[in-house]
Amino acid sequence: MKVYIDGKYYDQQRAKISVFDYGLLYGDGVFEGIRAYNGRVFKLKEHIDRLFCSAKAILLTIPKSHAQIVGAVPETCRRNKLRDGYIRLIVTRGVGTLGLNPNRCKHPSVIIIADKIQLYPPELYDAGMEIITVPTTRNLHSAVNPAIMPVAKKVLPLFSKSADKGSRRVCAMATSVTAILSASQSLARSGYFLC
Repeated sequence: MKVYIDGKYYDQQRAKISVFDYGLLYGDGVFEGIRAYNGRVFKLKEHIDRLFCSAKAILLTIPKSHAQIVGAVPETCRRNKLRDGYIRLIVTRGVGTLGLNPNRCKHPSVIIIADKIQLYPPELYDAGMEIITVPTTRNLHSAVNPAIMPVAKKVLPLFSKSADKGSRRVCAMATSVTAILSASQSLARSGYFLC
């Protein structure tokens, strides 16, 4: 299998990112799960649009253009001789330090993995399976929508090198979970949408 990482293709065993990548350390990044059917990538443009929208929501600049990614996804499928399968497109914040300052990550990484996928045992594809549904709402109506710009837009500038002592104090206070959740829910109620 060939894996795309930042414009190059690597064998599966040699496809690596740093342990200091914020995608690994803090889950800082965005991804899309995409399917390929009969040699065609399903709704590729829509997936890439959503990827860019998600990246914008967390103030992550994707280092490739929309067109470059649209080209790289099917090329990754071709290199893996994949006509039907699953594509995982990932953009991480990139390598940083153990601190929480995302501005220390200078080079985001773009990763594309394309492989076959089988979610269930083969017999279930032939015989089907029994399922149970419940009327429970999956997400609470008060949960913060991931498409809403959270506190990051206000907090990230406070990490700048030129921040004064007052700003640093505000930033330190904002890192508490309670403050971030409270501010995020306040923004959600205010309707700050990026996409």
